[in-house]
Amino acid sequence: MDELWTEIVEQILENIAVFQMNGSGWAFHSIASLDIHTVKYKPLRGGTYIPLPKFLASKKALINLKFKSEKRRNEDVQCFKLCIARALNPVKDHPERITRQLEKQAEALNFDGIRFPMKLKDMMKFERLNPQISVNVLGYEDKKIFPLRISDMVEREHNVSLLLLEDKHFVLINDLSRLLSHQMSNHKEKRFFCLRCRNSFTKKEVLDKHKESCEKHDCVKLRMPEKGSILGFKNLKHSMHVPIVVYADFECLTKPIESCKPNSEHSYTEQYQKHEHSGFCFNIICDGKKLKSVLYTMKSVDENIGEIFCKHLKNEIDKVWTTEAKDMIFKEEDKANFETSTNCWICRKDFEEGEVKVRDHCHFTGKYRGAAHQKCNALFRKPKYVPVFFHNLSGCDAHLFVKNLNSMGEGNIDCIPNTEEKYISFTKSIQDEEGKLKYKLRFLDSFKFMASSLDKLVNNLKPEQFENVKKHFDVNFDMLLRKGVFPYDWFN
Repeated sequence: MDELWTEIVEQILENIAVFQMNGSGWAFHSIASLDIHTVKYKPLRGGTYIPLPKFLASKKALINLKFKSEKRRNEDVQCFKLCIARALNPVKDHPERITRQLEKQAEALNFDGIRFPMKLKDMMKFERLNPQISVNVLGYEDKKIFPLRISDMVEREHNVSLLLLEDKHFVLINDLSRLLSHQMSNHKEKRFFCLRCRNSFTKKEVLDKHKESCEKHDCVKLRMPEKGSILGFKNLKHSMHVPIVVYADFECLTKPIESCKPNSEHSYTEQYQKHEHSGFCFNIICDGKKLKSVLYTMKSVDENIGEIFCKHLKNEIDKVWTTEAKDMIFKEEDKANFETSTNCWICRKDFEEGEVKVRDHCHFTGKYRGAAHQKCNALFRKPKYVPVFFHNLSGCDAHLFVKNLNSMGEGNIDCIPNTEEKYISFTKSIQDEEGKLKYKLRFLDSFKFMASSLDKLVNNLKPEQFENVKKHFDVNFDMLLRKGVFPYDWFN
């Protein structure tokens, strides 16, 4: 019961988290009550004759064995044994009749230690005692046929398929195609079924070829490459580095919260202050060079810093992002490089005789990148998104502006949630005046890539590696590399 209880609790908590992440607007409060109902376990077993339902009888795909005597028919609990004997010894005339000869053939099978009526859990034992036989069992309910037991002993001489009716009577299946085809299509042609993966085929040769992979491996289709073939990368457009990257950060102040005095007789969490953004800064980097740096500090307590950040970011990216390519900057050394190039810088393959060699350049900066095939150059397109990196976006910065993304204008907002309050990433689509997608702003957490604090990461770098810091500060440089303490209580 303890294991069952733990499993139920974990499942409930997982369902609650999934439900809330879907944006239901509801929050879980408590479980009011829990009822546990128990029933006696009755394992599936066969025994007692049952007439075939009209739907199954019309298929003419089953052999429902029965005694002539009504008394023996009602007392029969060995239908499994007789079905196996009939499968091994088929007859053309009246295969449903149980004769003395059939009973003798059934007694020749090994049932040592097996009690009747036959249970599904005992069938593996039967297969071990009779190494030439494997047994599959299907179930039936509401005109639907489904697998109850599929044997792993697929390479045996005799593969017998049975149908279990009302959990107590076994019937021999002598034509799987007639029995199952109606569940696949309305066509009446014969089909050949693989019970292991429940696929069907129109030809026996195709089924036999399928079984070579299916019976020896997991339920997947294996397709090996032809001998001598070579795998190659084709999606060259995905190999282009993102031309524009944004690095951003917020600064906050702590605002006191006035609340009622909590009851000391109960446990409580006292909220006495909350973080509110006081400013932001972001740098736009294009091809490794800083194009724009925007720094904004709050001028009054009424300002919505999150909305101001979103509008500033969109406006600055709009200035950089253009659908028209800049003219190529082609210097003398670039000309020499182009004329002497023997291979494409995009796909790394050599230029063959007669192939057109073209000059590839960055459409944002105009910088010459190298010689390329004409086809490679056409496929090499700039990504339609701009990554915006925050360090610890998921834990802190996302809450400061995510509610203001709509201030950037029309466009979908896509989100990859971790929990209801934490997001792995989210994306804002920016549209042009005609309502078409212009580009996407993809907000990412650099902490997810580094998995460490900035303080620890800085300790791994040498002073000469801080190129950008040295451009702005040349005094007290060592002090700038330390993790400082921000005076939140003093700063207002």
